[in-house]
Amino acid sequence: MQAPEYDEVVERLKESENPQLSNENSKKEEVEEIKEEKADILTKENIVLDQNFQNKEEAIAKVQEMMEKSGFVGKGYQDGMLQREKEAPTHFGIGLAIPHGTNQTKKEIKKSGLVVITSKKGVNWDGELVKLIIGIAGKGDDHLQILANVANNVNTEEIVNELVENGNKDQIYEILTREEE
Repeated sequence: MQAPEYDEVVERLKESENPQLSNENSKKEEVEEIKEEKADILTKENIVLDQNFQNKEEAIAKVQEMMEKSGFVGKGYQDGMLQREKEAPTHFGIGLAIPHGTNQTKKEIKKSGLVVITSKKGVNWDGELVKLIIGIAGKGDDHLQILANVANNVNTEEIVNELVENGNKDQIYEILTREEE
């Protein structure tokens, strides 16, 4: 019998008789689910290039606007990002700032997400010239995982400069979503 229905039934029987095969399929489905979740954290629409800001507060307002529009956070998250800057500035000395809220504003996070802004001119961030801004909202423990991933993938001034000066949305997306090696 060469009917497609027959092939489908045979395949299902093989899977039910072979738990390892069935387990492999469920693992593949799990991996796909994780990839989909990660794809939702950063989209190319949430990458904006060559913006100009007068100061870090203006840049943080843009981060808030983008995060709120994407459904990542509520209105109060911006206050948390500004408070975080007072407690511990989020620039890293390589032209990178990663503004994020405080524990008190976690309730404002609706879902995990990232927004990315480049600025060839740069913005004064407490005396540091920042050219790459990656805003983070992490639901639950996602916050630390997202920070670790960003830190692993954007860890030198050379990478920051390359992304800002020559990067396009596709390149920035690829670098920020690649898996740790």
